[in-house]
Amino acid sequence: MLFAPSVQAQCPLDNDVYLTWDFTTEGETASTLCIFSGEYNVLQVLEAATYEVNTCGTSWDTQLTIYDATTGAVVAYDDDGCGLQSTVTFTAAQDGTYLLLMDDASCSVPTGIECGSMTATLVNLGIPGAC
Repeated sequence: MLFAPSVQAQCPLDNDVYLTWDFTTEGETASTLCIFSGEYNVLQVLEAATYEVNTCGTSWDTQLTIYDATTGAVVAYDDDGCGLQSTVTFTAAQDGTYLLLMDDASCSVPTGIECGSMTATLVNLGIPGAC
C-alpha cells in the first residue's frame, strides 16, 4: 500500500480586496487586526525596497501569498513560518502593485472562522538599479 504525502501549495487568487497600503519611509508599518480568509491587502511597492508581511498572532492556520498585480506572478509564499501562521520577506523588482493574499491553510473559507491579523513593514528602501 502506498501513501502520498500531503502537499500544500498557494491558494488561487480569487479573493476580495480589503485595504490598500502605500509606504515611502523605511520602518513604516501598517496592520489590520481583522482580515478574513478570502481577503487580500494591496501594497504599492518601490523598486529595490524590501518588505516583510506576516499573519503572526492570528488564531488559525494561515497561508500568505504575495502576487505581482500586473503579471499575476507569485513573488513570495509561506505556510507556517510563524508557528501555524505565515511570514514572508521579499524585495520588489520594480515599482508597482503587489497583492498580499491571506487564506486559511486549506484554501477555503471555513464557517465560523474568526478574522485574523496582517502586518506589513517597509524594511529597507534599497537602491533602485543597483547590481
